[in-house]
Amino acid sequence: NLFYYLTYEGAVDLEKEQDRATREGKESQIMHFGQTPIQLWEERAHPQRADISRDRLIGGEGSEYKIYRPSKKHERKGPRDEPVVFWDLEPRALISGKVCSDSKLVALSKEGHLVTYRWWSVDRATAEGKGGSVPFTCGIEHDKAIKAFKDSAEFVEHLDRSIQIPTIPSVFLNNGKVTAIGGMWDGRIHMVWAEGNEIFEKYFSHGDTVTTLATDGKDCFVVSGSRSGEVFLWRVTSDFKLQLKVTATPHEGAVLSAFVSTELRMYGASGEDGRISLFHIFNGEHFRTIYHPQRRPISSMALVCSPLAAVIFFCPEERVLYSYSINGYLLARVEESHAQVLSPQVTRSAQFMDLLVYGNEKGEVLIREAPFLELHKRGNFSQTHPVLSVMLSKDRRFLLCGCGDGEIYIMCDPRAAASNVRSLDRGLEGLVGPRTVSYTHLRAHETPEHLVCRLLLEKKNTISSNSL
Repeated sequence: NLFYYLTYEGAVDLEKEQDRATREGKESQIMHFGQTPIQLWEERAHPQRADISRDRLIGGEGSEYKIYRPSKKHERKGPRDEPVVFWDLEPRALISGKVCSDSKLVALSKEGHLVTYRWWSVDRATAEGKGGSVPFTCGIEHDKAIKAFKDSAEFVEHLDRSIQIPTIPSVFLNNGKVTAIGGMWDGRIHMVWAEGNEIFEKYFSHGDTVTTLATDGKDCFVVSGSRSGEVFLWRVTSDFKLQLKVTATPHEGAVLSAFVSTELRMYGASGEDGRISLFHIFNGEHFRTIYHPQRRPISSMALVCSPLAAVIFFCPEERVLYSYSINGYLLARVEESHAQVLSPQVTRSAQFMDLLVYGNEKGEVLIREAPFLELHKRGNFSQTHPVLSVMLSKDRRFLLCGCGDGEIYIMCDPRAAASNVRSLDRGLEGLVGPRTVSYTHLRAHETPEHLVCRLLLEKKNTISSNSL
């Protein structure tokens, strides 16, 4: 059996295609109908099947949203309406974060503290059968200062105070145990080992301050951009060090954001020069450059692939959010009331459509449907502090936001508690044990429970009886 020839890797050389219409047609064919994989899984473990109860997902049809705010409030005088600059933030502000597993999330504060939270997608009272009003449990487990910005042997802080960016670039690897941090004036990237509280690697490949960092979320690739327009692709090794794979200087001026999409097999970067440069993630070849209509700075970008491969980016001078197809055609243009798009994330709805989720300096979180940017939900998390880091739980039912006051705010469907009792982490298995589901009644992708195949059990019983 053979598939259509355009679906095979290496079957078409787009660089040699002279006719623009033919080239764009082949690109559209590849983008919309996919590619025959040369390898099915990038990881040893089989991907977990989706849960059948999708009505509680962020962005699901019929979902009700409620924002849970911390009881301890850190009030400021009046609402924030000015753009966020890292140096003006409070010391406790959570500048980045990541949900590492079903039971753990980590966040980095401006003052260099690594905060580890214990997380359960169910309330403890609900799990114990006592009833509960909150559909989750979240609490600080560790809060310790790490050597994020300078080594113990050095007396000078290397942060570049001349850059005016919302947050110092940082990404988490190895389940939150390793943090890569940029923003140093000599272009270095620090690799910090949280448990040992030490900088175990320093990389000086960039010639200027690293202004953005992005990861694929699977500990395979890291993309870095600098103030001099450099965009580097790094391979994450098995011991969680960085190996430089591709170097390029596609921008004139600072690179302001980067994004990695493993589904599109691409990574991209946007900059002050009004360009978005796109690259193939496996060979590092330049794919396309998309320009802002007036070549104005692009502060944030994201890549989406369903239902249409597209690039979404934000221009702070116009306060406009744009969406372009991967071929460079304008799909949508939306005017915003805020001056910044912070921590843009892409998730998938219950209808398998991509959603763009991002925060802003006003303490709001917006959810838009890709690629035409229809507003799905606007949530006001904090009237006095910006939303700096946006995170999604592994089951995609909870939206967690790190804000400028150093607190975690959570949005979810309040009915999620009933559907999450069976999804407890290892720490609660003693309270609610796993249940088995008959394979004859449910297909594999309809349940996350432990499956029992009745035919295998019957075969096992037959063999045992015959041996006796």
